[in-house]
Amino acid sequence: MYDWAISAFSTSVLVVFLNPYLTAIAKSCADAKGLLYIFGLPIYAESFFEYVISASVLLQIIILPLVGAITDSSPSKKKILLFFSSFGSFAATMMFFIGDKGYLAGAILLLISNICFGCSMVIYNSFLNDISTEKDRDEMSAKGFAWGYIGGGILLAIHLLLVFFHKEVGIPNVNFAIRIALSTSGLWWLGFGTIAILHFLDKSSKINLKISKTNYSSVLKNLRGTLKSIKSYPNALLFLIAYLFYNDGIQTVIIVAGKFGSQKIGISIQNLALIILMIQFIAYFGSILVYKISDKIGSKLTLILCLLVWIITIIFSYFFLNDIYSFIAMSIIVALVLGGSQALSRSIFSKLIPSDKSAEYFSFYELSERGTSWMGPLAFGLALQLTHSYNFALLSLVFFFVIGTVMLLAVKAPNNKDKIIID
Repeated sequence: MYDWAISAFSTSVLVVFLNPYLTAIAKSCADAKGLLYIFGLPIYAESFFEYVISASVLLQIIILPLVGAITDSSPSKKKILLFFSSFGSFAATMMFFIGDKGYLAGAILLLISNICFGCSMVIYNSFLNDISTEKDRDEMSAKGFAWGYIGGGILLAIHLLLVFFHKEVGIPNVNFAIRIALSTSGLWWLGFGTIAILHFLDKSSKINLKISKTNYSSVLKNLRGTLKSIKSYPNALLFLIAYLFYNDGIQTVIIVAGKFGSQKIGISIQNLALIILMIQFIAYFGSILVYKISDKIGSKLTLILCLLVWIITIIFSYFFLNDIYSFIAMSIIVALVLGGSQALSRSIFSKLIPSDKSAEYFSFYELSERGTSWMGPLAFGLALQLTHSYNFALLSLVFFFVIGTVMLLAVKAPNNKDKIIID
């Protein structure tokens, strides 16, 4: 249910509507060279969204490990999760007020909502160890992602109806409909997220979110201990580094797909939303399919095969992605491995870490989870600013997949049916 709730934010806000909408606003405010000047720095307007995403995740490098340590030290995960979920969804809801010149307001709301998104995902992912056995973890993780795509897809379908038939329902223009879509994504996250959180199992129903100096010192001590102890789990550390690379590539493809389609190919935002809606439902079946394959040949081998599909797809896109038909073909291929790549990664990592430190370890994992990648968007934005070529900017992401795949080959990951042994 929490995947169902939060996927609406990652789909409708991060993937479909906010990127092209905020980019269009930034371009309208840029000078003749397409540049914005923020604190005296020249920012290419078409790279503005990617830079904001990168900034939000750089802040999370500091914030998420602290959140993970606080959560592991707390008797109640769910109330901390409720705090970040509520605050993040409120920021997303306030995106309704992003006006024609409000690219800075949009950036601030994106920073807040994406940081809270990352914090909530740290805590949410840590529940995987609490509510499943090692044998069931691949399946449970896959089902979470699968139902997340359905939830995000349903709300996106409603948003499409608003955009396509805005005049018929009394909405003055497309931009107003997009603002409604952004804000209702926040309300969807708040409503279904609260329902999910209230039903989570927890150690205690009471928690004081204000941490005293003594507790805070204890939290920092525990965090330092975790940073030192991760060396004792070499497979977990190696997998985490591999994941930070290849999943940064995955998340960047997801984030920039809408902009690539609208700015490079000229696909209307309505048609883009239809294509991404198609991806949501194909990704549901793809998540289940990838899990079934992993149950036969093992999680690690299945994940490597998924990453090879990603590499081939990006190379294909560099040479042949130039119209709506090739964009649809690429989208279908990506959808088949999208959820499975993420679900298997989450499951494998959960088997390699100590259960009593799950939130702290997932805080490092979350630095390249849904909506929280930073290296890829930064590389894409810089490549686009230097070359003004969307194709070259997309091709630059192959580096992340190749490095991640090579490192993944060295990970001694457990098979689905094996007893987990941590080095």
